[in-house]
Amino acid sequence: MTDEEHFTTNIAIHYTPEFKQAWVDLHEKGHSFKELHEEYGTAVTNEQFKQLQKENRRLREELNILTRTAVLLAKR
Repeated sequence: MTDEEHFTTNIAIHYTPEFKQAWVDLHEKGHSFKELHEEYGTAVTNEQFKQLQKENRRLREELNILTRTAVLLAKR
């Protein structure tokens, strides 16, 4: 059974951005979804993980843009 098959759910669960980031970081460090589920008792499918990665990239890009904007405005 794959991680995705093991953790498929029809229930919408909302997690804080910090919790989502912690999951992404732990998975990128080599922890499987199954390990994370066993440790934290939560479920994330591969599709949800991909969405979290996409959201993380977007948020990092927004932060980068805002940081550069703040620097430019501070120089005025």
